[in-house]
Amino acid sequence: MEKKKLIIVGTTHEQQKASDAGSILDKKLRHYVRRYGVSVVIEEWKFEDDKTVGKLLADSLSIAWCNAGTPLEEQFETYDPYPIWLDDGSCEPERPYGPIEAQVRREAYMIDKINSAMNDHAVGVFVCGMGHMHSVSEKLHQGGYEVEGFSCLDR
Repeated sequence: MEKKKLIIVGTTHEQQKASDAGSILDKKLRHYVRRYGVSVVIEEWKFEDDKTVGKLLADSLSIAWCNAGTPLEEQFETYDPYPIWLDDGSCEPERPYGPIEAQVRREAYMIDKINSAMNDHAVGVFVCGMGHMHSVSEKLHQGGYEVEGFSCLDR
């Protein structure tokens, strides 16, 4: 039996927000759909919201879409950003990653959703925050998927 294939695209959640067609993420996803024969777009996204570049693309191409984002539950809560003052006097947001236990639970949830979404598909694309790209790719590879990863951090 041939392995199922997942294209993992690490990006920022800001770039996932629905925008005018033609964003760099939209262009890259369209490329992956054509190049690999993707039939399902899976996204780590806000649980109750489906206004994403990936959802708009899936709808426009009449392919499946799945939200693999975690529900708004305490077990999945992560740290909030907070301001830090840099040596030059500027203030920037600090975005801590964690707590690690919550991130582990979040990724386990995502993997379950990906597995379910891939039941009827040979090739899919998974769009996630860059912080999850390596560990989710590794877990999916260990789970028997053929995995290729790409980043989309361009503006």
